[in-house]
Amino acid sequence: MTSQILAYRVQIFCLSLSFSLFIFQLEPIMMNRGISSSTAISVYSVAQVLIILSTLFWSKLVLSSSRGYIMIRIGVLIRLATIAIMCFHIENTIFITIVLLYHTVANGIDIVNEGQIMNWAAEEQADFGRIRLFGSFGYSISGIVTSLLLLAFGTIDAVLYFALFINSVFLLMSLYRPVRLKPAQQEVKVKNKIKFDASQWFLICLIALMITVPNSFGVIMNLHYRSELGTTFDMAVFWSGIAVLLSSGISEMSSFFYIDRLLGKLGAKKVIMIGMLACVLRWIIAAFCTAPWAFTLTFLFHGINFCFIYMGFMMLVRIRYGNEAIGKALASYMVLVSVMTALLTQLFNVVLAFATSTMILFFFIIISAAICALFYLVFWNNPKYAEQVN
Repeated sequence: MTSQILAYRVQIFCLSLSFSLFIFQLEPIMMNRGISSSTAISVYSVAQVLIILSTLFWSKLVLSSSRGYIMIRIGVLIRLATIAIMCFHIENTIFITIVLLYHTVANGIDIVNEGQIMNWAAEEQADFGRIRLFGSFGYSISGIVTSLLLLAFGTIDAVLYFALFINSVFLLMSLYRPVRLKPAQQEVKVKNKIKFDASQWFLICLIALMITVPNSFGVIMNLHYRSELGTTFDMAVFWSGIAVLLSSGISEMSSFFYIDRLLGKLGAKKVIMIGMLACVLRWIIAAFCTAPWAFTLTFLFHGINFCFIYMGFMMLVRIRYGNEAIGKALASYMVLVSVMTALLTQLFNVVLAFATSTMILFFFIIISAAICALFYLVFWNNPKYAEQVN
């Protein structure tokens, strides 16, 4: 099992690092090609809509095959081709089209891959949190990697070449893919038995929105550092890199390391509530920060926000519906995240036309507090979500 866990850690790390580069660095990459920040935000919004179709397509394709990992490998080959084309200084319309194609393939592959590994961990009683934290590590170093590449080569185009390399590493690692999949007919049969009720869908919506709020801010994070906190382009890339390191690195990895123990001691609902309250506190502090270093420190809350809410939600799904429901819950969650991200980023465009990104932070406070209240009122004493804590 040790070799399996090591292989899965490396695979999740590679995909997360690659994908995060095209979230947090998308705006500066496109800006370097002469594409405006407003257009970059719109491109990211459209990508979220395409990601919905991608998630549904790749989930069905992989689950309906007894050798679904080969489909994942084919998807990574498409990713490699799109990144290779982006490395050339092509016409902007073509560049935007290729970026959209990358996101369409990338997110669906990432989710299906993570869902398979989560199912394997549940069946083998392995600690998924300690596997998933390597995905957090990939996200965490993306900004630092960008800063180092910018310093070494003097151009942010170097990020594209690095993304090409890291996807090639995953392709090689995918040759070792020991996940045991159920036969296609059995998988479909099990899937059809699982039907979420209205309360479960409402819970998925709340969880997806709470996690989407901080994640969607990543597309305008560099812009916030430049326009609101008064940094230069290079310093904005540097500070955003530190922010991602603190959030997905120190905070998120630490949270994933201890999350299984906390779930066992406190229970899923208490863990989710802690994550939600930490989210509210995070945005209150961030909205009043005027110094780059102070705003960056608020990203230490991210691990508690994401890990506690995400893993607590998955635990509630397992308690009610069993391990077989994890794949469906994860796919449904990601579809909703894509829809919400598309809507939020378009809202950013509207707000930034007459206000500042600081106003968006105040909006985050209101929406996070509302979600917190709804979760308590609907689910806290709901007998359908009763759980036993050690």
